[in-house]
Amino acid sequence: FNVYSMIDAHIPSAAGVRGVLCCEHVGAVRYWTLDEASFIASVAELIGLAFDRAERTKTQQQLADALHAAEQAAEAKSTFLATMSHEIRTPLNGVLGMLEVALSKETNPAQSERLNIAYKSARSLHDILGDVLDFTRLEAGELSLEDEPYSIIDLLADIANLYRPLAEAKNLSIDTCVDKTTPLHISGDATKVRQIITNLLSNALKFTSRGQVTISAQMEQQPPIPHLRIAVTDTGIGIPCSALSTLFQRFSQVDSSTTRDYGGSGLGLAICKQMVELMGGEIGVNSNVDSGSEFWFRIPVTEVSEQAKTATDSPQNNHGSHDSSTKLNILAAEDNVVNQKVLSAMVASIGHDITVVANGLDALEALSNHPYDAVLMDIQMPIMDGIAATQAIRELPAPTRDITIIALTANVLAGDREQYLSAGMNDYIAKPLTRSRLQHTLNQVAKNKSAQPGSN
Repeated sequence: FNVYSMIDAHIPSAAGVRGVLCCEHVGAVRYWTLDEASFIASVAELIGLAFDRAERTKTQQQLADALHAAEQAAEAKSTFLATMSHEIRTPLNGVLGMLEVALSKETNPAQSERLNIAYKSARSLHDILGDVLDFTRLEAGELSLEDEPYSIIDLLADIANLYRPLAEAKNLSIDTCVDKTTPLHISGDATKVRQIITNLLSNALKFTSRGQVTISAQMEQQPPIPHLRIAVTDTGIGIPCSALSTLFQRFSQVDSSTTRDYGGSGLGLAICKQMVELMGGEIGVNSNVDSGSEFWFRIPVTEVSEQAKTATDSPQNNHGSHDSSTKLNILAAEDNVVNQKVLSAMVASIGHDITVVANGLDALEALSNHPYDAVLMDIQMPIMDGIAATQAIRELPAPTRDITIIALTANVLAGDREQYLSAGMNDYIAKPLTRSRLQHTLNQVAKNKSAQPGSN
């Protein structure tokens, strides 16, 4: 091609040499100047930069597409979990509710034994479902921490009262012990603390056949911030030293026979560990075979102000257990026929009157025609759901708009409780509901009613 002179410049890129820019001179030999060589090198560098920019744009688009796909997958997974949780918990509420009602009636020993077996089996299914959902949410990073004032004394008493019937059925006692140095009110995520304690307490009752279980709390001064140490101690079968190191790992049991004999998903302690660490704390266990166990955790806490203390003593935040003989007139909005019967039987067995309607619109009409003391409000209902009905009730004239509204729902994923409270509801009970939890909540309503001026 009559080429006698040529100069090459490497085309650079972030990953190395991409190619060569070649300039040729036709005809006589040409001696390239330094300016020409510099110019050609600059052009090669510009070409390399252009290639790199195009590649970065392509990579960024691929990353954006991948992120969008991941977000869609996460959203689909959350939707699936929420749907499956609701669909499983709804019939499970009917099973557990009716079994509790049946167990509260007089039965012969053979019938009582069969009912207890059925109830424990359904309860185990409920616990496994809860563990799987919690573990999935933790793995996805969907759990966030709340910061609100609460009373650790009331919290421990509430938990002990809820689990006392289960303990008494095994001839066990539950005691609580709060050290006098512990502040009356602290700030933190009371819901997660409650969940950790109930998980540890449930395990303690499961593996203890005689004696007692104690829940204790005390402050530990660990600069720069004090820590609250909570321990659940039992007189159960204990744990071999060789098994302690793996106890808080997922799907871990002391041995395979533990699952067969006592049930469980093997996720409970792993969930507790992740929640404690999410709060900046630590968890551990002290145990020996046949000498019982002490499961403990410590978390950083702060004592709250006098203003916050007043807030924790309000009816909405007071979770203490109070017995009351005040008879209530309850309105329940529930579309599921089985759950309607469960609610009616449970409320009647507790000693209160109940009227059941099928949706939120019917609830509004009932409230306009008759006075009630509280509303048990399902969330997912046709015509008008529980949130819309609650918001409509809060727009009514006083005193109807001030009625206590308690959410009854199988929706238990992250943010559900906060959504219902922000919509104007006063409390939240997850399905499947237990008679003791419902009675505890209605006792609080009755206590508040009896404390009102002019009440009998």
